[in-house]
This record gives sequence, structure tokens and C-alpha cells, in this order.
Amino acid sequence: EVLIRGWPDDRRWRDLVRELLRDGVPALVRRIGLPWPVDGALEVTEVHTPLLEGYAGFYDPETDRITISEELDDLTIVHEASHAWFNGELFTERWISEGLADEYAALVLGDLGRGRPSPDRVGRRDDAAFPLGDWPPPAAIRDEEAGEREAWGYAAAWQLMRRIVDRVGEEGMRDVL
Repeated sequence: EVLIRGWPDDRRWRDLVRELLRDGVPALVRRIGLPWPVDGALEVTEVHTPLLEGYAGFYDPETDRITISEELDDLTIVHEASHAWFNGELFTERWISEGLADEYAALVLGDLGRGRPSPDRVGRRDDAAFPLGDWPPPAAIRDEEAGEREAWGYAAAWQLMRRIVDRVGEEGMRDVL
């Protein structure tokens, strides 16, 4: 069960979120190979973008609630739903959870005929680069430097996780998970 709470005048947002989660959650279950971990309803709420303090969405594993920006993005919607699994319980490292969330969201979007997005290309020598194991928990993005580091962390984690998933394969990843 998914409870969607969008602005009354934003039918487009509600319809897209409903469609993507209706089709995307079963596709995530198939790809990940683990049962849906949410007991009861998953609540998804549209919020004014500045309230997310620089992020496009957020999943709260304590309450099984997702808040998503009013700015529609297919990857973000499915990415946040994938955090029902990738939320620090399977793996404690942020880069693993975020990289898996992006890669599985991209795979599911491909399954749904929406194209398989790819991570932005980043490298170790980029100005914003840092060891992924040192990536701190999410915090408000208050300046350009913090925004660049967060963007680099997401892209690097996804880029690395895509390589791992491609190398290990679908069955191998199910065994790992």
C-alpha cells in the first residue's frame, strides 16, 4: 500500500509518483530478490523543494515515509523507494546504499521503458573528490562546495556500483543482497 500526498492542484505529480511506484516497487522486488520490507503503508509526500535543504528526496526508515520535491524526476522517485532496502541495514556505508539505490532505480526505469539513466562521470582527481568511505551522512547543503561534494559522492558511488552490478550480474547481486 502506498499513500501519496501531493498538492491538491498538482495532479501531474501525484499521477507520476503513483504510476512509477505502482510499477516500480514490484520491479524492485524482482530485481533485488528480497521481499518488500515495509510493513503497512509507504507514505510519499510532495514538499516544497527548499524544505529538502538541497536534496531531491528523502526516505525515513523509521517511519517508512518518503518526501520528494515538487520537481518531478523519475530516478529520484524510484531511488527513494529503493531505500526501503538500502537504508543502512544491509550495508552501513552511505556510498553503498546510495550507489545501489541509484543503480537499481536506473535498472527499474529501464525495465519500465523509461530508459536507463547513467551516472555523471567523475574522477578521483576532481576538485570535489574524497574517499567514499569518508562520505558523511546527509546534512543541509548550504553552499556551493557542499553541493559539489554531495553531487560528486552520488555520482562516484553510482558509477562504482554500476561497475560492480554489471560485473557480478543479476543473480550474483541477489546472492549478495
